[in-house]
Amino acid sequence: MVRDESERRTGSRAIDRAVELLLIYEGFNVDASLGELSQKLELPLSTVHRIVQALVRGGLLVQDPLTERYRLGSTLIGLGQVAARQVGMAEATRVLEELAETSEETTGLVVLRNGRAHMVGHVDSPHPLRVHLSMGTVISMHSTAVGKLFLALAEDPRAAIAELGELTRWTPATITDPEALLEDVLAIREAGHSVNTEETTEGVRALAVPVPDAAGVPVATLCIEGPVQRLTDERVAELIPVMHDAAKRIGAVTSFSML
Repeated sequence: MVRDESERRTGSRAIDRAVELLLIYEGFNVDASLGELSQKLELPLSTVHRIVQALVRGGLLVQDPLTERYRLGSTLIGLGQVAARQVGMAEATRVLEELAETSEETTGLVVLRNGRAHMVGHVDSPHPLRVHLSMGTVISMHSTAVGKLFLALAEDPRAAIAELGELTRWTPATITDPEALLEDVLAIREAGHSVNTEETTEGVRALAVPVPDAAGVPVATLCIEGPVQRLTDERVAELIPVMHDAAKRIGAVTSFSML
């Protein structure tokens, strides 16, 4: 019995490590050497090698025969397509497309997982001068409209901010003082939406509203991003109600959850 319990714990730990290794690629976005994966996971090379080989056998990772570096495997493409269908991404994308046409700006859909914001859908603005969003991007929590909205939606915003650690300054407008950030986040909580001006990228303004599920619980965020010269205060005031309506429509056809 003791051995069986020990084996279960060992097996569970191996699965947790394999999941953690795969999730590294969301922020990495490139192929990686065994040494880099070992450093990221803070595990011995031998342990990481065993995990990687299991993932390679399953087609979840592929090793480049020339560089010997590892990248995500094609098996994940099929799994991703199945997941997208199951959560209703096709329906959500149609709403994003309509919002992009109405606003003439780039629209995006972001979910929160393990305290990190991830872009899961986007539609580009029709304008030549536009903000481009990338699928799978891990988004800064303290300097973006969606990140600060997630902080505002947290049960304890102060604790959520404390967990971020040191706040990186991306532009002169980035808030790097935790108390100042908390004040901003609490104002967002009160307003029910977030407006961010040049805090991550100079010249870019972004808006975000929560996406509620059928019970009205926020499960994702919907954003619009564009040049500051087009997203004026007057234009922001026009778009926020439109975004709330679009967010409700997305929430009605998707099955996201705040993990």
